[in-house]
Amino acid sequence: RALFAQRGYRFVSVERNGVNAFFVDPACFAPAFLDGIRGLDYAENRFQLHKFRAPWSEQFQRIADLPLIEI
Repeated sequence: RALFAQRGYRFVSVERNGVNAFFVDPACFAPAFLDGIRGLDYAENRFQLHKFRAPWSEQFQRIADLPLIEI
């Protein structure tokens, strides 16, 4: 969000599967239209949830003690 906000875009929503986020250029829409959108701020990634059989918080706990390797 911060990257897009720095470039003037506004966060609108994530889709229900928790994979894609949507941003818009506010100059292209009436302010009242954008203010009327009631999107999702967050949705659990369903693919990851199914694959690892745990929500994001448990997935994070599983890797929390692993070393961080910068590439």
